Amino acid sequence: MDSSRDLNIDDNISELLMLFDAVAYKQNAISTIKSMQNTTIANTTPDDIVILVHKLMEMNHPMPILKTGISKILNVLRNSIDKYPYIKPASGTFFDICVRNNEEVIRRLNNIRPYIKLINNNNSKEITNSAIEKLITLWTELKQVTDYYLVKENIIFPLAEDNLEDYRWVAVMWSIHDDIRKNLNKVISLLRNNEIDLKAINRVTGDLFFDIHAMVFREEKLLYPYIEKNIDANLINALWNESIESGLPFYNPAKREN
Repeated sequence: MDSSRDLNIDDNISELLMLFDAVAYKQNAISTIKSMQNTTIANTTPDDIVILVHKLMEMNHPMPILKTGISKILNVLRNSIDKYPYIKPASGTFFDICVRNNEEVIRRLNNIRPYIKLINNNNSKEITNSAIEKLITLWTELKQVTDYYLVKENIIFPLAEDNLEDYRWVAVMWSIHDDIRKNLNKVISLLRNNEIDLKAINRVTGDLFFDIHAMVFREEKLLYPYIEKNIDANLINALWNESIESGLPFYNPAKREN
């Protein structure tokens, strides 16, 4: 599949579409990455990636290939994104609330790590059972992150769809939300099972850690800066009260008077 043909796009996006095909469909991926390393890859901006995902959605790639391919291409482009100037949302702005919730999500994920190690490395049944009970509690508490995803789906995504030309990335992000929801329920179910399937627990846990970390990265380094750059700040901050009413999970400040 050649995603770069017959599109009204600039050269850099066209190159990124070819890079996507290479890594997603395993079409000379190594040589393609090498040929673009000091040009397209080095010069890619966060805005380019948002536009790229929009274009990929327009081409009707299957969602599983889209999600896998985007993860691969973001891994290739990670250094370029990290080097790009990032301005954290100012304190008291709407996206500052989102970032604070993300910080709490990552803190809670980090609290889970030691107990994953315990059930993998400890031979004591008593310690293992205690760690499993703790994991059930921690994962259940972390399920509140799905309340934040509802705010994104019902409040942030409509803002993007109404005000941006390049908005189809919302479908990819929504699909990953669904993956996280499914796996949060699955890991808790596996931990509650009398016969512990450690291999299955580790697999689902790995997927959750990857997807949640990836979601935070994509929001803060790609999505929020793109929205802040292209949508009026008054429209963005008008989301404050609606989001508070919806119920943000970990940081939910007071409503503001209009």
